[in-house]
Amino acid sequence: MPDTWIAGRKKTSRMAARPPNFNVRAGKIPAIIQQMRAVKGLPPLSSEELGGWLGAWLRMQWDRGGEQPIQRRHILQAQLFGLSIKAHWWDKVQKTTKYRYSTEILMKDRGIVEDEDGTLRIATQDEKEAGLASPVEAFSPEDRAEVMLNAGAEYTDESKFTTWEGPVSQFVFLGDFYPEPEFETLHSAAWITHDDFKNVEWLSYWHRKKYVDPDSGEERPVFDRKAVEDLIEMGSWDLQKARDDEFKQYLRDVLFQTRPQFSARLIPGKRFLVSTEHTFRDGVPWVRWIGNERILLGEMPYPFDLYGHYAFSALTPIPDLLYGIGDSPLVMMRALQKLHNVTVSQTTDELVNRMKMTLLVREGVDLPSEVLDREFMRLVRVKNLNDFKFLELPPFPAEANAQMQWIQAAIQQLEPAINDGGIRNAGSPDPARVPATTQLLAKAALDSLSSDEMSQLDLSLGEEAELKLYMLQQTMRDELDIPEQYFSDVASLRAAGSNQPGPRIVQVGPLDIQQDFHCFAESYSTLALDDIDRQQASKTIYAIATANPRVWNVHRAAELLATTFRGHSASELLNDPAKMPPPMPPIRLAINWKDLTPEEKAQFKERMGIVPGIGNKLAEENSNMENLHEAVDHARQIEQPEDALQFVLNGGDEDSGNEEN
Repeated sequence: MPDTWIAGRKKTSRMAARPPNFNVRAGKIPAIIQQMRAVKGLPPLSSEELGGWLGAWLRMQWDRGGEQPIQRRHILQAQLFGLSIKAHWWDKVQKTTKYRYSTEILMKDRGIVEDEDGTLRIATQDEKEAGLASPVEAFSPEDRAEVMLNAGAEYTDESKFTTWEGPVSQFVFLGDFYPEPEFETLHSAAWITHDDFKNVEWLSYWHRKKYVDPDSGEERPVFDRKAVEDLIEMGSWDLQKARDDEFKQYLRDVLFQTRPQFSARLIPGKRFLVSTEHTFRDGVPWVRWIGNERILLGEMPYPFDLYGHYAFSALTPIPDLLYGIGDSPLVMMRALQKLHNVTVSQTTDELVNRMKMTLLVREGVDLPSEVLDREFMRLVRVKNLNDFKFLELPPFPAEANAQMQWIQAAIQQLEPAINDGGIRNAGSPDPARVPATTQLLAKAALDSLSSDEMSQLDLSLGEEAELKLYMLQQTMRDELDIPEQYFSDVASLRAAGSNQPGPRIVQVGPLDIQQDFHCFAESYSTLALDDIDRQQASKTIYAIATANPRVWNVHRAAELLATTFRGHSASELLNDPAKMPPPMPPIRLAINWKDLTPEEKAQFKERMGIVPGIGNKLAEENSNMENLHEAVDHARQIEQPEDALQFVLNGGDEDSGNEEN
């Protein structure tokens, strides 16, 4: 229905507009880790630095693993069905490239290798790193010319490198997910099963893998060779024979009213329906595979200890009291949508009936069969106007429109995304016309339903991140190089007292992360942040920085503000800090405090923020008392006329005897 589509798409685009910002809270670094770092000559590691490093690794993994498109489908499925599942595992992606180089330059860089048959050739990158190549200076000019002649002017070098190694997430369609019936939570279910289609290459990969039995300690193959051969001989799974009770097939029948009709011979290669089951045995999670619902291919324990968790994470917008499958606003408003459809249908039928009015005709009257259609009117010729009369209908009840408005208001109250999506149009930056994200956040703070949904999303992201960090703890062998841009979203890791700009990227090894930690997603970090909100936040940061230049980085705040203007860059709007003239030294003036007037002294104290103390107040009160005593003495002199006249004639000097004064 249109309302469901609008609400689902708008809420999905709002809640998955940006990648999440992960924060990791690590405990106190154990002394043994600090001792190991001291042996390697590394500085001590703080909990804040380790948490920032792990958060940066999670952001890098989210970016390079392509998690954002999967997260959009994940949120949309949770909104439509009340539950969504993501599967996680560790993967390694290698890529082989071919590049053209100058033979002479490459020979000088790589060196030369002599094969067993005496042939000279340019060394590969692996041979150079292993120390098997000899420098070109060790060979004669004739040998070098021979290598150049065999390779040509250009040399095509084939290199293999790892593009990504880390946890990978997969979206699991709810129709292919079969947990324990009436399970309470995902990780408390007795088993979890999901279906997927695999090819021959996948079978070949797992056929070569082996595992160590945790009970006997023996090494065993994951897949049974005879089972793999039987599955290949059985052939591809026929999609046209899908069960009618499957949720995926039920959706196809409802939405498209048809099923895919094609021959299995059109699919290149063979594809098999593989059911994967996850369950715990004596506290150890095991996974086993069944091909085409008939053949048991093999099994193996988890290669990671996920501390009582399956390799899945769940998102439930509104949890249920009894079951793991919860609700969402889209699911909850189905009754309102049905009532809305009934009301719309009744109103439409009433309008159609009113437009086709009932005509009363006197019995025996000859009805006209022709209607003359003129440019501005229609004419019907009748003999007597009194022979025809339209039936008068009662007025259309206003309660019908009121009921429609009430239903629509109830739907919008249940799901605010129907009325506004929370993302401002970039072409109309007027906040009065289109609601901004900040307004939506303020609205979400009052709307407990939206706040609960965002909290459930943060919990799901935190659970997913912790599973990935568990895998990293048990898989990491060498130090990882995390680019600096992944540290920019968190507080600076620069050491206290250091003058180096930017974050201090610490050096963390595989043994430094062997401790407990807690991961959580920053609230509302996935919501859309439009240009006006970013610019307003940047202006606030710049104003604070200019007011406190000793604490804040003014130039970095200016760069942040410059990036919010469309079509302009920070290098275009800002001056180069290295070319800017040095600041003028402060002007110092030596002024005698006694030479200042009381008003100037008070103004100086006010600007300096000096609050008069108790001593200053007492001195001021003493000075006032002295002035009061002096005024009283003068008044007593005035009470004696002779003395007062003599006092005035003496010019205020009682000891002076000069009467001329």
